[in-house]
Amino acid sequence: MMVSLHIQRATKQTKNRATRAIDLVQGTYHQILTKIMVVAFALALTGCTSIQLISDYDPEIDRGASQIQRSVTSFLLTMKDKAGTDDAAYENNQDFYVGIKTEMRAVRLRASSQPKNGITVRALDTVRDNLTTLEERHKAGFQKNGETVPGINPFFIDPALDTIEQQIGAILVLERAKARGEDG
Repeated sequence: MMVSLHIQRATKQTKNRATRAIDLVQGTYHQILTKIMVVAFALALTGCTSIQLISDYDPEIDRGASQIQRSVTSFLLTMKDKAGTDDAAYENNQDFYVGIKTEMRAVRLRASSQPKNGITVRALDTVRDNLTTLEERHKAGFQKNGETVPGINPFFIDPALDTIEQQIGAILVLERAKARGEDG
């Protein structure tokens, strides 16, 4: 009876060990299979999709920014030539500011309506802010020989023009990079 009990115990232990070994192999197999499936899924997912970090190219933003640059450049060069004359007075040039604000708002609205276009919107806001500063300086006129004369100080025009052109240039570079499919 004792031998039989030992045989039963040994058989049970062997079965338990065999079961644990099979469970271990199956568990390891399932772990490996799960890892392979996760890696395969990740590879398939990255191969089939792309992550877009910035908005698509918009030719209207490109054209609008170019038009703003041309208008500002033309206006400031004209103001430089007419500085100190009645033709340079703010009152005689309000139409420029109305037109440029309208153009800026239209381009900004277009840019802000597109998802992931915050960089372009912020750049347009910076241009708008600088045009507001330009308008304030224009309203104030400038001092010449102790008198306030109409127009924008000619010494202010070149740095203002350079700044605005650089800002618009950055917008154009970004838009053209989008057109080529580059990330910002």
